[in-house]
Amino acid sequence: MKWALWIGIPVLLLAALIVHGVIKSKQKQPLDVTVSDVTQADFERVVSGSGTVEARIYTLTFTRVGRVEHIDVKEGDRVPAGAVLAELSTTREQEDLQAAQDHLTALQASARTQTDEARANRQKVEIQLTETRHKLALTRQLLAAGAAASDDADSLARQERSLLADLRAQDAGTRSHREDLDAQIASTQAEIRGGERAMKESRLTAPVDGRIATVDFRAGETAQGAIKLVEAHSLRVKARMAEADAVGLAVGQSASVELDADPDHPLHATVERLGVVADVQGTGGSAVLPVTLRFDDPKADDVARHGYSVTARITTQTLAHVIQVPLECLIDEEQAGAKTHAVWVLDKKAMTIMKKPVTVLSRNLTRAAVSGVTAGMSVLSLPADTLKNGDLVRLPKPKPEKGP
Repeated sequence: MKWALWIGIPVLLLAALIVHGVIKSKQKQPLDVTVSDVTQADFERVVSGSGTVEARIYTLTFTRVGRVEHIDVKEGDRVPAGAVLAELSTTREQEDLQAAQDHLTALQASARTQTDEARANRQKVEIQLTETRHKLALTRQLLAAGAAASDDADSLARQERSLLADLRAQDAGTRSHREDLDAQIASTQAEIRGGERAMKESRLTAPVDGRIATVDFRAGETAQGAIKLVEAHSLRVKARMAEADAVGLAVGQSASVELDADPDHPLHATVERLGVVADVQGTGGSAVLPVTLRFDDPKADDVARHGYSVTARITTQTLAHVIQVPLECLIDEEQAGAKTHAVWVLDKKAMTIMKKPVTVLSRNLTRAAVSGVTAGMSVLSLPADTLKNGDLVRLPKPKPEKGP
């Protein structure tokens, strides 16, 4: 029995050593991890939202009924402000206007003749009145000296009164005739203005520079419909930004607009206006902020169209030459009610890891701008919650390149 006991003890010791070695080897087994590099570069925070292209559109119609004489534009034409787009037939209006202008010329000539004749007639009477008054004064002097008869003085006095009456009658007749002529002239001038207005209303002109969108009538037919004109450089994007992305939006920020019709060629734009009130999408839905973008790209008028659907991307923040880590490397924690951030940094020589606090300056959809680490460090991607400082780790072996 003693020999069996002496043999059993070494066996037990050997088994214990084997178990201890297995456990120790398992404890030292490194963890498989993946890493990303800490980089330093310019950082942009970009928010995006859907929207539509809108423009100022003028609907131009004739203000009077008539037959379309000719149309000078077609859809797609660019026109300057003041350009004639279409015109109604104006044969009758031109004849009426010419007749009124001829009548006005005749009335004005008659008024000048009447004025000249009235002035000449008055001058004759005034001369006679002056001579009569001179004779009357002389006769009265002679009468006082007893060298003239009183009948002569009375006759001259009656002649003076008659000439004064003639002057008053002439003046009254001149005024009456002139008032009648003035009334006719005013009426004819009003007729001319009406004719000129009718002529003007017969022409449809562009109020602004723009491009013809539609022409709804044809030459030779009664004008029914309109010409629609899109004002040049009036294209705007009305985008809708989620309330979570609205923080940091400001007028003047740079934007990129991708047309659904041509997503491979984005157009540059600038934030022109922010909505004062957010719109709520449905009952209990999230709010969106309306944002107006102005196109800065000269190609916009050629490729964008009113009603197009777009995706607008607005750069709300730019940081120059800052440290960045991928978002999947960032650990968001909460300590004593305050949010903190950290990353697991890999010691490439010892192949161990260490949690390092960082300060988040900003973040976008893929990366975070931080301070607290330096460019060139390697940080763990999607780190496990069970990691501890000093844990051994290993990186996946690179896959062999496939031959040709």
